Amino acid sequence: MPQCPECENYDSVIKFGKSRGKQRYFCTTEWCNKGTFTTTNEYKSSGAGKWYSALFKIQTCNKYRNMAKDGISLRKAAKILGISHTSLSRWEADYEEIRSKLSGREALDLWESERNEKP
Repeated sequence: MPQCPECENYDSVIKFGKSRGKQRYFCTTEWCNKGTFTTTNEYKSSGAGKWYSALFKIQTCNKYRNMAKDGISLRKAAKILGISHTSLSRWEADYEEIRSKLSGREALDLWESERNEKP
């Protein structure tokens, strides 16, 4: 079984069904508040059947935020970016949670790309 990302315990993790084709796990440690989790940072977009990494979602949200500054609507930005407007809206709402799930290398790549975009 995998390690719980919250309490880092191996012994208390049990299988807890599947979600969007990915095995979900649950930590049974009494004081752990993690709940269910998967072992990957990728999420499946239900409409297109594509897998998007957390890094891709954050970069897309950043592109949308730049477009929004220029007055482009969410629907139009989603069309330009080639994703559904509901996915973009959901990613935007979960921005901080998704950003916290980036691995060290993904976070470094994001930081470098954000630094290179600034004038």
